[in-house]
Amino acid sequence: MQKLIFLDTETTGTDRQNSGVWQIGGIIECGKRKEEFLFECDVFECDILDPEVEKVTGITLEKLSKMEDPGKTHDKFIALLDKYVNRYDKKDKFHFINYRVDFDEDMLIRWFKNNDDDYFFSWFWHPGLCMMHAANVYLQKEREELRNFKMDTVVEYLGIKIDTTKQHNALYDATIAREIYNKIVRK
Repeated sequence: MQKLIFLDTETTGTDRQNSGVWQIGGIIECGKRKEEFLFECDVFECDILDPEVEKVTGITLEKLSKMEDPGKTHDKFIALLDKYVNRYDKKDKFHFINYRVDFDEDMLIRWFKNNDDDYFFSWFWHPGLCMMHAANVYLQKEREELRNFKMDTVVEYLGIKIDTTKQHNALYDATIAREIYNKIVRK
């Protein structure tokens, strides 16, 4: 049985080496079981908040400092994953799915390591399933019609409704990745 996890992170920036994860959200599909989740946490002292992220999301260092410790969030996230995957079975893993999945994978790998956990790949197949790349194949004959290949543009072209006021929420963005998957992969 395929185990799918549409997973998104919200981060303090786009620098994969210095930005922190403060929100992890997604949807798990495992057979007929479906579960949504959203975790929020403070970042590590080494993480830098990009002023542009503050403008877009409204997240501030003060707001982050009032959120749960990332170690506690990590424990809760692992407990959730553990409900579906046996981390000791090399054939039992989630397919990690998102638009530009490599960014979210890199950010979560770093977040795991900052939580003294080197076992990210015990939970997830690598590489993840990138809906940006899947959409590129799906739309290859119409590619010139799109002004760019940002998620908003692709979603609009595919006829998927998007609420721009809900964007930059990890659960909502994971939901959009799932809609893309349903439209072009699962169809």
